[in-house]
Amino acid sequence: MFPLPANIYFEIAAFLTSVIFWNKIKNTRLRWLLPFLLFIVVVEILGRYIRKELHAPNVWLYNISVPLEYLFYSFLFSTFYKKNFSVALVKLFLVVFPVWVLVNIIFVQGFYNFNTHFLKVGSFCMLLFCLLVFVELLMGEELVNPFTEPIFWIACGLFLFNAGEFTYNIFSDIKMENWTTGEKLFLQINNNLIFVLYTCIIIAIISSLWAPKEKI
Repeated sequence: MFPLPANIYFEIAAFLTSVIFWNKIKNTRLRWLLPFLLFIVVVEILGRYIRKELHAPNVWLYNISVPLEYLFYSFLFSTFYKKNFSVALVKLFLVVFPVWVLVNIIFVQGFYNFNTHFLKVGSFCMLLFCLLVFVELLMGEELVNPFTEPIFWIACGLFLFNAGEFTYNIFSDIKMENWTTGEKLFLQINNNLIFVLYTCIIIAIISSLWAPKEKI
């Protein structure tokens, strides 16, 4: 089981950062990051234990955790949005997406097969919600300083990660002559983007030191 993969250490680092800066973020929307990041670390370690030590399939665990990740980030964005359209769209997602995930698990792809359908829909919606964050920041009355906008860094990390995730999943459905090489390339890119995502989350938490309270 040990040593752990580098991406898990990045996730642990993000969680520890939320602990270190808890006094700064505990009364802001960023406070939800601490339990969420703890959840991510537990899932990753548990998933590795199931696969490495028990030699059992662990995809069922990610069929639970991945949709919860999409729902968490959507909820986080909902606390930031000010435009009625953005608020309505993310609330619709928070209601419809979990229902669709349950239908897909029960009737379509099953609980013990990794559900790629919700991965495509979830990553696409994350891209859309990140773009809405950028639009609201750019259209705001004040000039945006990214170093004092924690939500900007979270949206940047999520956008880059889900761009890779969405591209990989779309191309994985296309029959190509030399897809074996292409699949390895996309997986490598996607795994590296995990580092980008959690680095951006760490920066977001640290940037709360300089952010006005109403922006955290």
